[in-house]
Amino acid sequence: IELDSDTENEEDAEMSIKDRLLSLAVRVIGLEKTPIEVEERPQSAKSLKKLISETMVSWAQETEMEDPELVRAVFTLLYCQYQDLGGQMAGPLCRAYTISQASIEDTMGLLSSVSQIRSLLSVCMGKEEERLMIRRLGDIMNNKVFYQHPNLMRALGMHETVMEVMVNVLGDGESKEITFPKMVSSCCRFLCYFCRISRHNQGALFDHLSYLLENSSVGLASPSMRGATPLDVAAASVMDNNELALALREPDLEKVVQYLAGCGLQSCPMLVAKGYPDIGWNPVEGERYLDFLRFAVFCNGESVEENAYVVLRLLIRRPECFGPALRGDGGNGLLAAMEEAIRISEDPSVDGPCTTYQSNIHIDIVQDIYNDLIHMGHAIMTFYSALIDLLGRCAPEMHLIQGGKGEAIRIRAILRSLIPIQDLEGVISISFQIPSVSKEGLVVEHDLSTVFCPDHKAAMVLFLDRVYGIENQSFLLHLLEVGFLPDLQAAVSLDIADLKSTDMALALNRYLCTTVLPLLTKCSALFCALEDHALLVDSLIQTIYSLSRALSLTKAQRDTIEDCLLAVCSKLQPSMMQPLLRRLVFDVPYLTEYSRMPLKLLTSHYEQRWKYYSLTGGQGDQGLASEEELHLSTKLFWGVFTALAKKPYEPQLFRLCVQCLAAVAKALPPDHMDSSCMSHTERKTSMDTEGHFDPQPVDTSNVSVPERLEFVVNKYAEHTHEKWSLDKFANGWVHGEQLCENTKVHPLLKPYRALAEKEKEGYRWAIKETIKSMLAFGWTIERTKEGDAFGMYSCTRRVSQSGQLSFEGASTFSPKPMDMSSITLSWDQCAMAEQLAENYHNAWAKRKKFELESKGGGGHSMLVPYDTLTVKEKTKFRDRAQDVLKFLQLNGYTVWRDRKTVEMDFPAIANCFGYTLLQRMLSHTEDAQEHMLELEVMQARGPISKGERAPHQQLIHFFPKV
Repeated sequence: IELDSDTENEEDAEMSIKDRLLSLAVRVIGLEKTPIEVEERPQSAKSLKKLISETMVSWAQETEMEDPELVRAVFTLLYCQYQDLGGQMAGPLCRAYTISQASIEDTMGLLSSVSQIRSLLSVCMGKEEERLMIRRLGDIMNNKVFYQHPNLMRALGMHETVMEVMVNVLGDGESKEITFPKMVSSCCRFLCYFCRISRHNQGALFDHLSYLLENSSVGLASPSMRGATPLDVAAASVMDNNELALALREPDLEKVVQYLAGCGLQSCPMLVAKGYPDIGWNPVEGERYLDFLRFAVFCNGESVEENAYVVLRLLIRRPECFGPALRGDGGNGLLAAMEEAIRISEDPSVDGPCTTYQSNIHIDIVQDIYNDLIHMGHAIMTFYSALIDLLGRCAPEMHLIQGGKGEAIRIRAILRSLIPIQDLEGVISISFQIPSVSKEGLVVEHDLSTVFCPDHKAAMVLFLDRVYGIENQSFLLHLLEVGFLPDLQAAVSLDIADLKSTDMALALNRYLCTTVLPLLTKCSALFCALEDHALLVDSLIQTIYSLSRALSLTKAQRDTIEDCLLAVCSKLQPSMMQPLLRRLVFDVPYLTEYSRMPLKLLTSHYEQRWKYYSLTGGQGDQGLASEEELHLSTKLFWGVFTALAKKPYEPQLFRLCVQCLAAVAKALPPDHMDSSCMSHTERKTSMDTEGHFDPQPVDTSNVSVPERLEFVVNKYAEHTHEKWSLDKFANGWVHGEQLCENTKVHPLLKPYRALAEKEKEGYRWAIKETIKSMLAFGWTIERTKEGDAFGMYSCTRRVSQSGQLSFEGASTFSPKPMDMSSITLSWDQCAMAEQLAENYHNAWAKRKKFELESKGGGGHSMLVPYDTLTVKEKTKFRDRAQDVLKFLQLNGYTVWRDRKTVEMDFPAIANCFGYTLLQRMLSHTEDAQEHMLELEVMQARGPISKGERAPHQQLIHFFPKV
């Protein structure tokens, strides 16, 4: 290069002399030479190439070349230039890397940082150099070019530079004392990121695996260096890379197992020196080696069979790798080890360093010690969960076992002998320490690094699934009862404003959605024919549905919950789905963002079970739907149908709604008439602004009981007391002066006439409120013939007197309420009783809601609309209402309402489901036609201006399936 430069200088000097001579000649002969003529003189070959390159670069930077002839000439010159160099440009061009204009500044900063790091390799390292090295490594990792151009990082050899820094600091691995631990941590963190941005980068670093494993013990006992140790770099070089995992050699795996075995024989000297108790083994570093082995045997969701068998064979040869609890003779087993670890975590004296050591710590390093604080109980739990996780991933795939492969069957038998299924059940049933809110409104939560957490359970569930499997219903139900369902309910309970973002809530969601729910989906076939366990199954699906509405879930977690609920519900009998359907009837019609999954669930249910609802004749096992189930389905259909008509068009939501409507309409019999009457279907549900049930009993504030009804009020009050007393006596209660629940003694078990006036008024108030409600409904209560009433009065009086004589004469009370078993209500009276029963429920619910609010909040299972109550829950209100109407009829009173109300409650064929559906669809079609006519009229008048908009103008969407 120097020779070329000297030659060029000599040429420039020679040219300047000639120019001077030429100028003299021009002046002498009086001729003018132009600059072009001067430039036409031949130049050296090197100068010509330089001129060509600079000219083409300047043209390319100034503007686009549009002339094809010019482009052809430029590339011809380029080709000739590089061809004339005899292939000298071929090598550099292969190594060239092109970046965009926007990345120039970042690339220059990256190259500057790399240059400074390389300049420090040859100097004696000190504290200032360490800080500069760490700063420059951080600059590279914060540079977007580092992540956008992994090939450039590899081409620059940055991983080799950082590895050289590590080698300079760590040496040959003989000394365990690290001079610059923070710099080693930064180098390892850099190399881990380097591996994660490209699979080719993993391969480049895989060549250094042996050195990394030789220094793998560096930093393992320091929590602050987690993710930034040589062992983490080694793991990152094979993580989720099947090709490199298969390239692992048995000596490398044996080296890791050897280090793991050492952890099972002695405590960590560094921790003992810091004041931690000497427990005889080292779970802290052992867990890290287990993590590396896990990446070696399990890649991208499947087992690497070759590595799994090698690792398992190496572990079995060294029983000390399994920890004291599973070592063999003398081991207490997994469950005992986990319970002991939990006890250690609850005892500060053995869970951390001794207080004597802590008091001697210099104040300047208190923060560093806090960052590296280890909780021994949690470390033991984490070690065993990592071990179980590794063994579970080493388990052979089920298709190998089903295929009869001997080696696979033998390995599964070994794994089962190591971990009994009873220990797995025990660990899965351990409850978590759930966060809470104190009286002061503060969140009380345990640090997950100190307690038993969901990640520990996840390993047990994985081992249970891969090694044992769930093959029968009884075992599945047992797991649900003792472990899975309590954890699901705990996750739902944490879905409140103060607790939804706590570490425990998020960890529970991860555990359930990555481990438990996929397992339930896999075992969904076992949920068939579980009618004898309806309560447990109903609790499960209701809890999963509640979890699907949690606010702190990711999209992937919501998808997992949806898959699980759809799979489980598809196997259940329709009768077991009714409690969930009652809930969906009032959740789905709001058509919110949480309605998509329920719509899919309902569509799947009705498409699969349509014969159950439609074949009312009862053919075989089909056609068993009760009137209540058909009523719920009808209410669901009209709820979605009505809400959809008012909802702005959203393609995905409308598609799901139409599919749901089509499925329900296909399942319902076209001639079905709801026994609770169409008025109930059309009646607006009493819900508040937040969608919660807001009971609205009929307003009786301006209604009073007429004097002519006072007689029947007193008689019914006495009848109610007699009926209550008879029930009490039947259940073993006796009369006494003091109330006692244990001995079943009640002071009110005496004749009505013997009661105090205050006690009588309680009975009278109840029947008065009922009569006021009837009058508020617009009903009429009239008395029939006097003779009938007198006869009944004499009978009831005789019964009452006999009761009192028995009480006074024999110190016993024989209640004899009116026998109304012979009274039969008409259809009209049954409908009136149903309306009265609903009002009873609303009045009770209103009082209960006020009572709960006065106590600070809470809920009750029956605080729902009357239509969604079960038959058993409705019976109490329905019997009470029918009892009143029968009593009035028996005592000579007639209760009736006008004909219009009767027709609403008992429609003719015009209110059958099929007819009503067609009627509603025609109504919507007619409305749309009217709106289209309005638009046509506007268009006929002339062009519609840009800002003008027709009334009701919107896109028209046709739903052929409906």
